[in-house]
Amino acid sequence: MDYRNHPGDWTGITPSAAEYSAKTSITTSKVSEIEPNDRAWPQFAVHKGLVYLARNTTDGPQLWRCDPAVQGAPAPATAADCDADDWTLIVFRSDATMISASSDFEGGAGCTAPCAGIAGNGFGTPATNVAFFDAKSLNFAGTDFL
Repeated sequence: MDYRNHPGDWTGITPSAAEYSAKTSITTSKVSEIEPNDRAWPQFAVHKGLVYLARNTTDGPQLWRCDPAVQGAPAPATAADCDADDWTLIVFRSDATMISASSDFEGGAGCTAPCAGIAGNGFGTPATNVAFFDAKSLNFAGTDFL
């Protein structure tokens, strides 16, 4: 249902984490031909049962994960829905079922993060790779990738 006609059916779930408010989401003055990198929240994907959202900020991209089990109260928070306190800022490469710390990431030659990434570090060239364009959860040979 749309917000204008049914505002009581909507609840804000903007992340309440300090890392969220520490950055400013990008904005655009475009009125047509809007690309994903023009959007503050260009894409989301579900991976192993959790929601991941890409966020473009004026300082570069962020990746957020929602785990509904993190915050189940007070109302309207539930253990079944994404709420403001359920969001965690994460980094970018992992095999873990649930990413919760930098040690959940594996780098080149099997090292534990922080170390050199598996095909390079993060986004490669930070000066030119500054925004998310897309997000997908894919399965190759029985292994999930985000």
